[in-house]
Amino acid sequence: MMPQAPPLVALVRLLARQEWLDDALCANLAVIRMPDGTPVRRRVRVRVDGEERWSRPIPVVDWAWVDRLFHPTDSGTHPAGAAARAAAKRICARCPVREECLRYVEQLEAEIGPQDGIWAGLTPEERQAVREEIA
Repeated sequence: MMPQAPPLVALVRLLARQEWLDDALCANLAVIRMPDGTPVRRRVRVRVDGEERWSRPIPVVDWAWVDRLFHPTDSGTHPAGAAARAAAKRICARCPVREECLRYVEQLEAEIGPQDGIWAGLTPEERQAVREEIA
């Protein structure tokens, strides 16, 4: 039985601790902005080394947009899902923090199990193949 992924709120809290995310194209493309273009920022409660505190101000991201693009729910053969995956991979290909993203998802998968969707430009099957190739 596959372990259940944490709810979106837990993932947002995990991501709030990832400073490399400031440079991630996927999050920056989905930042909610004021009419003047200024990114909306907020703080979230995070637990670091057993202590709960407020995070640094992070941009408010339309995670539903990111989820639809990077985590399509279809079977992989549906044209809309294939188009979303291709678009996500094009974004990842230009991303300056792709290596950090890959290290993050590897850690996440080691701790809580397989993650769906495109991370660092790779599907779950591609990430598994990379791990097997390295082993």
